[in-house]
Amino acid sequence: MFASQLAKGTWPKLCELRLPYSISSDKQLAQIVHGMQQVKSLSVQGQGFGPLTLRALRSHFSSLRQLKLRYNTCTQMGPSIIPEVLVSCPQLEILIAGEVTSEELLQDQSWACEHTLKTLHACIIISPGEDMDHQQQLVLEKISRLCHLEDFSLLYCAFGRLVTCINLQLGKGLEHLANLKKLRRLGLKSHSNRMAKSDVEDFPLKAPCDNRNPDDPIPPTEALVDNDTWKATGWTDIVI
Repeated sequence: MFASQLAKGTWPKLCELRLPYSISSDKQLAQIVHGMQQVKSLSVQGQGFGPLTLRALRSHFSSLRQLKLRYNTCTQMGPSIIPEVLVSCPQLEILIAGEVTSEELLQDQSWACEHTLKTLHACIIISPGEDMDHQQQLVLEKISRLCHLEDFSLLYCAFGRLVTCINLQLGKGLEHLANLKKLRRLGLKSHSNRMAKSDVEDFPLKAPCDNRNPDDPIPPTEALVDNDTWKATGWTDIVI
């Protein structure tokens, strides 16, 4: 009923949509997205997002600003949708999605949202191989180009998956995040993360990408954990 009303043009100015858990069909969700004149914000709480919905959403990539997919909805589709969204959405500000591999993120394409993205939540899996540490370095270096990023969270992978997720440690890529001067929240929910207290204590000393003048005062912080541990980063909120 809702999709048919959209198709009839009942709500021509509707551009933001938050869909409940009850919509779990990819076909039904695709019909809803297809019926909208413009999509600026789409939040899917259930597991309906699939290939049909992605196909319908592509025509709105130029206007899309927020895409929130809960419960790893896009992991059932094969390749992650995250790289395509990053490459194709020049106005994107918020992306909360499921799993993506380092191989997918390191495809030789620039991200269209490099200067707009403010929030990125994802489970980043390091592709198996002998160069896993190098892959992690490259991924975090690419993320460090998101100059307006304020909220970066590493999510849990799907239950039961034996994979290696990205791990924030100095010498393995954490130092690249010194470029994220607007970062306010760092979420470390990944079970693979092994960031130690020393990684943050030594952060200014081992972060060659940090352009801050060493004589400048350290910005105040309101970290959720020990201020003495995290104050060196200048980030205001670290969630583990």
